[in-house]
Amino acid sequence: LASEIGRDNVITTAASVMRWSERGFWQQQESRAVRQWVQGYLSDNGADVRKSVVDSVTDLLLTETYQPELEFNQGPAECVNCPNGELMLSADGWKLEPHNREHYRTTQVPVKFDPNATAPRFQQFLAEVFKGDDDVEQKVQALLEAIGYSLMAHCNYELFVILVGGGANGKSVLLAVLEALAGSANVAGVQPSRFDNPFQRAHLHLKLVNIVTEIKQGEKMDDASLKGIVSGEPATVEHKFRNPFEMRPFSTCWFGTNHMPHTRDFSDGLFR
Repeated sequence: LASEIGRDNVITTAASVMRWSERGFWQQQESRAVRQWVQGYLSDNGADVRKSVVDSVTDLLLTETYQPELEFNQGPAECVNCPNGELMLSADGWKLEPHNREHYRTTQVPVKFDPNATAPRFQQFLAEVFKGDDDVEQKVQALLEAIGYSLMAHCNYELFVILVGGGANGKSVLLAVLEALAGSANVAGVQPSRFDNPFQRAHLHLKLVNIVTEIKQGEKMDDASLKGIVSGEPATVEHKFRNPFEMRPFSTCWFGTNHMPHTRDFSDGLFR
């Protein structure tokens, strides 16, 4: 089975089973999908398809492809992985490069890179949101940079975003645009007050962004966990009914709220 799929195309780690997709990234596989491979292989080869056999062959496959020391997302960090290639940022600007399996990228946005594309309606939307402000250009630039940063699988700049304001001021629209750019498969939605929960925090694994469209008034953020996520610090997390594993998150957190959330941390480390 491993030979049929391609021994270099399947990797098992403590956290998940990953399979190389010809679309240009390593895709996380649900346990049910792995069992489906095994069952299909046994059926196609005339073997006896029973639960015990499927379980045994699945375990053998996972053992044979186990590489606990392998690190994913090894390629250049300043990259947005698109369906038509890896969009790399360098001192010379943006350049589209072919997909590279050995970069071990685990995410891909659903939008092809088009150097000639324009977004007049989105630009109009941003102008409407910041209408009347003295620093419109600076705010738009900061927002666009934050969106671009969120599409990369790293957290080198240790940034999270809070959108604050009353209703009907564009927060939900902007977050919907961000989700569409990142792709729903690359988005989590964990409330900041639940970051200390290892089961909730595990949902950030291999996600580009964590989007929370509304934080309840008076809700307190888990400051320590938030700083750890923003910095990409390793943390032991777990999915229910599975073994704990160590995760290095790269999700950029975006929060929408009508009121500033409460925090017990007023250190320079948070506000920096």
